[in-house]
Amino acid sequence: MHRINRTTLLGIIISVLLPIPVSWSETIYDKPYMADFPWQPPTQEIKEFIQHSDVIFVGISETLDGSYQGRIKPLEIFKGKLDAATVKLSWQPSATGLASGSRHLFFVKKKGTEWEVIKEMYIHNNPYDAIRAYGAMDGGREATLSVVKYLSGQHVPSNQLSELLLTEAKHEHNQRRETALLLAIELSDSASIPALQYAAEQEGDARAIYALVRLDGPRGTECALKYLIDHPECRRDQQAPIFAALARAGNSQVVTALSEFGSAHPEFQVSCAFVMAQLGAEKGISTITQWQHAPDAKMNTERVSTGWQTDDIPRAELLQKALAMFGNGPDN
Repeated sequence: MHRINRTTLLGIIISVLLPIPVSWSETIYDKPYMADFPWQPPTQEIKEFIQHSDVIFVGISETLDGSYQGRIKPLEIFKGKLDAATVKLSWQPSATGLASGSRHLFFVKKKGTEWEVIKEMYIHNNPYDAIRAYGAMDGGREATLSVVKYLSGQHVPSNQLSELLLTEAKHEHNQRRETALLLAIELSDSASIPALQYAAEQEGDARAIYALVRLDGPRGTECALKYLIDHPECRRDQQAPIFAALARAGNSQVVTALSEFGSAHPEFQVSCAFVMAQLGAEKGISTITQWQHAPDAKMNTERVSTGWQTDDIPRAELLQKALAMFGNGPDN
C-alpha cells in the first residue's frame, strides 16, 4: 500500500475545498480587438527568392546521389540564362527518397564559378499534379509554376492566373488551398482577388483579408464583416485577428464601412473603434463618441482577457481608450 505524505494530503484537501475560478480565458483570441493583438502580416517568401536568384528553371536530374547533388538538365527557364547543357547542383531537398529522373524547380544564384541553390521545389510525377512550393506542402503544380513564371517577368494572362488560383482555393485538400492562398498573397494584384475573396468569405482568413483590403479596401472590408455576421460561432476567436488585419492593411477606405457596421452591430463597436483609431481616421472620432454616450454603453460589457483570467469591462470605458490612442497607428 502506498502512503500519502502530509504535503500531498494538504494539496488534495485545498484543491477540493477551494472554489473553481468562475471565468478563465483559454486563449488571447477570446476578446475584442484592442490594438494589442500580436498578428503579423503575411510574408512574400517566393517573391524574395525570385529577387535574389540569377536563374530560375525547371530541370530534371540526370544523376542524383543520396546527398541530393547531381547533374541537372534544364527543361524550361523562367529567369536568366544557362549556357551549359547540364549544371551540377546540390540542395536541401523539399522531398526525400528521390532518384535520377526527378523534376524540380530551382532558384539559383551564381557564387564564383558554382551555382548555389537558394530554393528548390520538388515536382511530383504525373498523374499527381502537385509541387512542394512551401516546405513539405503539396500545392497545385500549374498554379505554382504560373505564378513563379509571372513574378519572374514572363507573360502569363491575368485571367489564367485568376482561374488557376481560384480553382486551387476551392480544392478539397487543405494543402492545396493553403498554397493557393499563399500564392495569391505573393501575386497581390487583380488576378489574386477572386482567390483572396473566397478565403476571406469562406474561412475568415486574416491573411486573405489583409491582402484583399490592400488591393481593394471596400471589397476586403465587406468580406471580413460579412464573415463575422454569417459565422456567429467564430466571433469570439476570430474577431481579434480579423480586425488586426483590417488595421494593419492601412487602408483608410475601411472607416466608413466600420462606422456603419459598428452602429448596426454594437457588439463589434470596440474592435471597430480601435481600428479607426489606429488608422488615425479623425472622422471616426464623432462616431466613437456617439457610441460611447449611447444609453447602453455603460451597461453593456465586453469580456477581456487579462492574463489567464477574464474581466467584464464596460463598453464605454473601452471606447474611451480607443479615443485616447488616435494616431498611434500600426506598422503596415
